[in-house]
Amino acid sequence: MDKNNRFIVRVYSFAIAVMLVGAGFFVSGISERKRLERENAAVYSRAFSELVGYVCSINTALEKMMYVTNPEQIAAISFDLFRQAGFAKSDIGQLPISNIDLDNMQTFLSQSGDYAYNLTQKAIKTNQITDEDRENLNMLYNYSGQLAQQLVAMQDGINKSNKSGEVLRIIQSDLNSSNVPQLTNFNEVEHIFLDYPTLIYDGPFSSNNIKDAPYIMLENAEEITVGQAKTKAADFLGISESKLKSVGTTESNAASYNFEYGDKFIQVSKNGGYIIDYLANRKITGQLMSDDDALNTAKAFIGKIIPNAESVLKETYYITENGMLIINLAAVQDGVILYSDLIKIGVALDDGETLFYEANGYLQNHTVRDLPEIIIAVEEAAHAVSPMLKISSVNMAVIPTESKKEIYCYEFKCENADGKEYLVYVNAETGRQESMLVIIDTGMGKLVM
Repeated sequence: MDKNNRFIVRVYSFAIAVMLVGAGFFVSGISERKRLERENAAVYSRAFSELVGYVCSINTALEKMMYVTNPEQIAAISFDLFRQAGFAKSDIGQLPISNIDLDNMQTFLSQSGDYAYNLTQKAIKTNQITDEDRENLNMLYNYSGQLAQQLVAMQDGINKSNKSGEVLRIIQSDLNSSNVPQLTNFNEVEHIFLDYPTLIYDGPFSSNNIKDAPYIMLENAEEITVGQAKTKAADFLGISESKLKSVGTTESNAASYNFEYGDKFIQVSKNGGYIIDYLANRKITGQLMSDDDALNTAKAFIGKIIPNAESVLKETYYITENGMLIINLAAVQDGVILYSDLIKIGVALDDGETLFYEANGYLQNHTVRDLPEIIIAVEEAAHAVSPMLKISSVNMAVIPTESKKEIYCYEFKCENADGKEYLVYVNAETGRQESMLVIIDTGMGKLVM
């Protein structure tokens, strides 16, 4: 998928002689009108891009609801679906389509949320959802797939356009009720499978949104000087300290000293002297390395930073993007995957250089866990997995929750009848299904959402 293009708004100024004032006002008026058109096009493009994202998220939420078995999970996914549907309808209201009848799309968004809500109430009362419910969810899922397919195709056209007129033309001419799925009868829907890798993130329980949380590894660590931080940054980069330029500090829960070296930027924590972030901004000329070689390069690199990395870190998922392989590594304790403790590494596929390193999740969460006793046997825990899924492997894992609590779980890797893969997490103490993720094979690696 192309990333959203941003339109550059340029403001023209005119200096004109008094004798040409009339012509000047005329030209200025045209320029102002064009400027406003470009600004409006940027707003429309953003709203449409968000609409695409929300519809695709609804598609994934409906897919998950077909397989979850825990009523609380159904409620959580349903809430997310409500939220996405509301945002999608808000974005529709920002588009220049007042002359186009979009009742069918609005109805679809409303009915998806309403049906999920009603299903939640039923699941809470009866502690189950029926085969008929799952069939209806599957049909709604296919409707959302049809709609997502159309919107993604339109978004691709907008991304390739760099003119406000083209943005308006695509939105106004292509987004019409004849191309929007008709929600007349669940039994009349056409089953269309749509795989869309545009909204996936980079691994189970990604730590991207936890930067305001405290950093466990830094709290009691000794504070270092800027000189000591420069030494650590130079060692990380394999250069002499004299080549590094100090570019100030960052004050946060992970206060850091910041340095630059050419196109490279690196942050070293004031407490403990850990590398927090590193980024090299350069053009990648092509893919000369295989993914396996790049994975081995990433593992060798992390081995220089984390003692015994091969035994305390485990590769989870990776993706190849823009000539760089980005890999997630999670901490491991006694064979148990600690999904909160994540390190991300990006390796250039032209020469194997490490271009990206991010350890926020690891520094925030890594500590020795007091793992509880396993109360539920794996055979019993497997009963919490939907009978529509076939279990292919089992791991033990600690997963985070939105309330910051961690849960000790069985991680069941499963497949549906079509061979699509899922991760189902079942509480090892209660036997309840706690979470479920969809594995996306992008052709450039496997990710989950």
